[in-house]
Amino acid sequence: MSLEEALQPDGAVGLSSFAGVVLMACLFGRNLTHLHRPGPDDRDDDLDGEFWKRHRNMDSILLNTALALPDALRLPSGLNDANIIWMNMNIHTSTICLHQAAIFKADRNRMPSRISAESKIRCITAAAEIASTMRQICHLDLSAMNPFISFCLYVAARVFVQYLKSRPKDTQVRASLQFLLSAMHAIKRKNPLTESFLVQLDVDLESAGLEDARQFRAAAPKLAASEPARHEGCPFTVGMQQADTAGCRPT
Repeated sequence: MSLEEALQPDGAVGLSSFAGVVLMACLFGRNLTHLHRPGPDDRDDDLDGEFWKRHRNMDSILLNTALALPDALRLPSGLNDANIIWMNMNIHTSTICLHQAAIFKADRNRMPSRISAESKIRCITAAAEIASTMRQICHLDLSAMNPFISFCLYVAARVFVQYLKSRPKDTQVRASLQFLLSAMHAIKRKNPLTESFLVQLDVDLESAGLEDARQFRAAAPKLAASEPARHEGCPFTVGMQQADTAGCRPT
């Protein structure tokens, strides 16, 4: 299968797990180019400009890929394949990266509020999916996973932090954020890269001005350490049980 075929609306049907990883690497690269190499006709203040055309095209590819994935490449069917887990996490992470840029552009250019609102919904939904995926895999040996899985968790956690700035009492999102923080503290035992994302997330929590930001930061390491690891990696259950109790998706 060629890359061009994989990018078609039904292209994901023919993907292998490794091809899915390659496809997501391509989409991450396109996203970076989309955001950081603007063209002369970008006109990000105009929905008919090239920036928004690229945005819609990439969003369509991500949606079609997620919808067209065969059952074998979905979770929980693919829990035993690290590539499948990585691919599914990356679909949602790419969605967040794409739409957070759209939120920034829409707000900066004072575009209709619906544009920003729609992208915020896409972000919080994708973040909830990442948290849900993490709950499914946290009993596995995550030392065998791609080390950049911590980036996916950071991106999702950051969405929850931003969401709580306007809805600080949302218990579902608070529980999901606490769960991801605990997961990252557990993962860092075997994945040093996670530490850098935790440092940045600490800054995000502080700058968000949440009343109980210090409680979030203090509780996460305790939850991660409250149960001995059952595998080399991230396995723990305390944070997961709390998130399961409160739920993951925002209302």
